[in-house]
Amino acid sequence: MDVSEAETRRPGSPGPSGNALGPAERIWARLARPFDPARAAEALLGRSHSSVLGLAGYLHATSPEVLALLFRMPVLLRSLGVATTNRPERCHGEIRGPVQWSETMSTRGATAGAFDLYVCTATARAYDTPENRILVAALRSIVDAEEAIERSSAASGPGPSGPDLARHARRNSSLAVRYLDHRALSGVQRRKPTPKALARVRAGKRARTFQPALAVLDRDVASIGPQIIDSVTDAHTRAEHAALADLLDALERRGQRISLHAHRGMLTGGPVSYVHANHPARTSPAGIRVGDLALDTNAGPEDIDLTCERAGF
Repeated sequence: MDVSEAETRRPGSPGPSGNALGPAERIWARLARPFDPARAAEALLGRSHSSVLGLAGYLHATSPEVLALLFRMPVLLRSLGVATTNRPERCHGEIRGPVQWSETMSTRGATAGAFDLYVCTATARAYDTPENRILVAALRSIVDAEEAIERSSAASGPGPSGPDLARHARRNSSLAVRYLDHRALSGVQRRKPTPKALARVRAGKRARTFQPALAVLDRDVASIGPQIIDSVTDAHTRAEHAALADLLDALERRGQRISLHAHRGMLTGGPVSYVHANHPARTSPAGIRVGDLALDTNAGPEDIDLTCERAGF
């Protein structure tokens, strides 16, 4: 996972604009790397995993980066990277390239001595290049985002942003499917690109041409982040997040650096745990806990220090 500048700043430190980080951003910086952003958002928002993936799908499928890529696709299809590949080809009564005599003789022997049969080395155009794989992965991410929206809607009703945005996402997904079915892209490998492959395309001569596809993949990674979480939480949840972030800061001042892990709809790390009261699969007591002690959402600095002392820290 790529770690952004906001994620690497010290919790509670000013951001680029000089403002303190939001509660979710401070917690995000405490998550042990690598981590699944959807699982972390699930724990912080108190939503089901499918609901969080649906929200991420809305954000991705309707993002400006996706719109820019779809707008550029007619030009990109005329600018696809092309390579050449050699492949064996059976030729009857004609020779279309260098003859592979060993394969020719074995093939003739298997076909009752067809003496006008040759196995030749034919040269063909190949579109399975690193740049085209990046493009296909970007288009595929749009389709996957819309499928996540559909699964979320089926499980929990309409999406978070209403029918208009859902139609927008479906329209973008339909365009992506149409481009994926293009004959030049149909034979390109469809798998998630590795960091090495992304770096190779970014450093290549055609990086500028394929920048819209790279931007979509970058957006896919960052579709759910702390800024989004801060923007969709209610006042009570934001207060919980702020109290949790203050607790983590207080423990660090006492020599306890906590790295959080997101799993089963909760955040845990060392003696600290956080469970959102609204999580549908909640199996543990809701709220913030330090060991066996619960921390009040409205706890001030003195209350947090007292709780840490009572917990033995």
